[in-house]
Amino acid sequence: GESLPRDVDPGDDVVSGCINQSGLLKVRVTKVFGESTVAKILDLVENSSSKKARAENFITRFARYYTPVVVIGAVLLAVLPPLLFGGDWSDWLQRALIFLVISCPCALVISVPLSFFGGIGGASKQGILVKGSNYLEALAKTETVVFDKTGTLTKGVFEVVGVHHNTMEEKKILEYAALAESFSSHPISRSLKTAYGKEIDQKRVTDVEEISGNGVTAKVDGISVAVGNTKLMKRIGVEAVECHQVGTVIHVAIDGAYAGHILISDVLKPTSKEAIVNLKKNGIKETVMLTGDIDKVAQQVAGELGVDRVYSELLPADKVSKEEELLAKKTEK
Repeated sequence: GESLPRDVDPGDDVVSGCINQSGLLKVRVTKVFGESTVAKILDLVENSSSKKARAENFITRFARYYTPVVVIGAVLLAVLPPLLFGGDWSDWLQRALIFLVISCPCALVISVPLSFFGGIGGASKQGILVKGSNYLEALAKTETVVFDKTGTLTKGVFEVVGVHHNTMEEKKILEYAALAESFSSHPISRSLKTAYGKEIDQKRVTDVEEISGNGVTAKVDGISVAVGNTKLMKRIGVEAVECHQVGTVIHVAIDGAYAGHILISDVLKPTSKEAIVNLKKNGIKETVMLTGDIDKVAQQVAGELGVDRVYSELLPADKVSKEEELLAKKTEK
């Protein structure tokens, strides 16, 4: 649930399903499978898919009694009049078949589930996953909409969103940073290389040193370049300028002097703000965002999009608990 990778140290908890981006990890399993995060997610999905709408459940129960009654009625209509009143067998059989066709519950029984299937199918074409017809039915009375953040309101990918306090051209700083990080496969390195946008000539780079938890130092065209966090800047004796925006800040020092910093963050989807505005226009009273990301990042995203309430640093199971709290507080109708 985090949009940025995090570092782990000996003794830290690692949630099952996480992906190790770099380095070697030795992980001790402390919970049985049934108590693991992945198992809890699977259980939530399985339970949600079994829920049907109230109207669908009613029509299913109704058909259980209505169908045999109609069939038995048709049989009696075909048999009893000829036996009791001496009517023509073929005439009463035809009447029984007409009665069966007219009273057939197919249209009635199929129409309700089919309308839900149509709604779910139409939503899926728009990229909306509805896990059961009961959720589709509930939309008519919805007052609160709860969103996940990463990959839902945001793109869920790293992008360079700005270069600040730079003492040289932005393109030049990105070039130095991308070349210095060219030998790394870290997501931040990939973002820098993408932002640079040109083919990288690694022959221009020498004396590369990756300092764990700090960043990278290298020589680009014979010029000393340091790319990393504030710890790296302190290490090489350069005073870093803090960023006023939220995200991952990559400081760059060139030839022993501070050259500026690059801001990398998870980018908002272009349709998110419009979607929230339209929801409120259509009667939604409150929007809520649940995220595993840190509070500082979550609050900034919520502020930019106009989300009413934010809950951050949540595990998947915590998100479900928080949603159940919100359901318990909903207006009774």
